[in-house]
Formats: sequence, C-alpha cells, structure tokens
Amino acid sequence: MRGSPVLQTIVLLVVMLLAGFAGERYLHSASDRAGAAPVNEVEKSATAEEMVDAEVEFIFSTTPKFYTLKQAPLSHDGEPQQLLTEDELTENPAYGDISIPPHQTVTYWLDVTWAEEPADGQRHFVQMRISPNYGETKEVAYSTTTSIISQTLDYSSGGEHDDE
Repeated sequence: MRGSPVLQTIVLLVVMLLAGFAGERYLHSASDRAGAAPVNEVEKSATAEEMVDAEVEFIFSTTPKFYTLKQAPLSHDGEPQQLLTEDELTENPAYGDISIPPHQTVTYWLDVTWAEEPADGQRHFVQMRISPNYGETKEVAYSTTTSIISQTLDYSSGGEHDDE
C-alpha cells in the first residue's frame, strides 16, 4: 500500500507553510533585536549616498557678465542651495558639475546677467542642458530683450521612486 498522493501533497504543503512562517518570524525577530537606527540618520545617509552626479552645459548667445544656478529649498523652511556660479566668464559654452536628488522633481533657479542689453531687434539667450550619470537629460532655452534672465526650471532625473 503506497498511500494517497493527494494526502501526501496536502501534508507536504502544510509542512512547507509552517517552515516558511517560522523562517519569516525568525528573520523579523532578528532585525528587531539588532535595533533600527533613528529615522533622521537613515534619511540623511540615504539622501547623501543616493545623489546623482550631473553635468550642466550652458550655451550663451554672447558671453554674459554673470550667471548662477541655485536649487530651490526642498522644504518650506530651508535655504536655496547655490550649485554653480560664475562671473567674468572666459569660455562659451560653460560647464559645471552638480549633484541632484534622484526620483524627485526639484526646482532650479537660473539667473544670467549680461553687461548690456542686446541691440535693437536682437535677443540674448541661454541654452541649458542637464545630463545626469543616469536618468533623463533635459534641455531648455530662454531668451530676453533685456540684459537679465531669471527663470525657474522643474527637473527630475527619472520616474518617481517608491519608498517601500
């Protein structure tokens, strides 16, 4: 007499479920015993480690007197972070390296000042390209008939990240 295959399958399934449940409980109890780091420390280290390096290229119609790129505050009580600034430019195009937070839309402020206004019927312009090490490249262009450009740009290196 060999036994019932259906009964053997049910018994095997119950044994496997019990073993899986016991393993799951053991893993969770081990992580609870180790203790978790305070939430603020975890958030800060993850943010610092996960920053994405990016190259920013600026192409100007004529070499400006001054430009600056700032990251708007990530919270309402924060301060803007100056990422790039240059006065007395000698090269056109100009390049700079920045670090950007991944998987979230961030607002950047771009200010460019030329020494004088363009001639009648002419415009000053700046083309800016953000090229992260990974993620989507974004290219924007702004122009003006005055000597100053002050623009806001929203940028994300890619899709939104699920924090699970």
